Amino acid sequence: FVRAMARIGLAYALFVDWGWPYPTLSPDSLLERGFAATDRALRLDSTSADVWMARAFLLEYRNPRNFDGVLPAFERAVALDPRNAEAYHQYGGSLNYLHQYDAALRAYRRALALEPERAITLENISFVHLQRREYEDAARLIDSAIAAEPSAYYAYAGQGWIRLLRGDLTGARGSAESALRFSPPDYTFQGEALMAAVEARAGDTVAARARLDRLMRGLSDPDRPGLSGGLNAAMGYAQIGVRDRALDIIEHVTPRGIALWYWLQAPQFDPIRDDPRLQRLLAELRPLGVTR
Repeated sequence: FVRAMARIGLAYALFVDWGWPYPTLSPDSLLERGFAATDRALRLDSTSADVWMARAFLLEYRNPRNFDGVLPAFERAVALDPRNAEAYHQYGGSLNYLHQYDAALRAYRRALALEPERAITLENISFVHLQRREYEDAARLIDSAIAAEPSAYYAYAGQGWIRLLRGDLTGARGSAESALRFSPPDYTFQGEALMAAVEARAGDTVAARARLDRLMRGLSDPDRPGLSGGLNAAMGYAQIGVRDRALDIIEHVTPRGIALWYWLQAPQFDPIRDDPRLQRLLAELRPLGVTR
């Protein structure tokens, strides 16, 4: 029962994290239900690593501006179960958001030591290197993620962005096609944003703009987009040169906090890096104690 409650809590957090639509509940209601499940589980067994992991993940969205309680909860989870690869993976993600890169890589590598074929962990490590503009390392790791899981649509999207940023337009188009082929029907915005950037780079800005406009209309709440859908669309608009539209979306993405601050530093946003609107938002969202 305790493990089931942990999974329920984590599932609610994942709906919020990935921006999946939930027909009858708002993101706040999903979080409320997730906390209710983990609170009940902790009353029954406070030594469950799965429950502490789920609670840590939920806390990222309850406290998006400061991650209050997140790292201690993950630390509790991995201490209780040092063989829990998912806990190490999620812990690494939180450390990465806070630019604690070395600690994040240690946590990710521990997850891989436990489960060497974790494509999602390899993809996350690739993105650490991408954020640092270490494109060769990023490319090597994303290729490893695809080798581990050949149908990982998110890895093809990552591969495509790396290829595009390195000037490989043909390779980027192939990755975008693979991302779209393997994406769930209601979760195509990673591949669509990448393909729009490819189309614009190839000279067809009309098709690229139309693709991104369709992407935005398909989001569950275009006026207050979630992190995943909103930021992918904004990446696309930034890449095709529609600066104001990219910034308008960014300014309405929810939740506004550390995760948003982190993703806005991706190289996909470099075309609007110098815009005062983006710089103001980055300064507003910067976590205390983080200087870069």
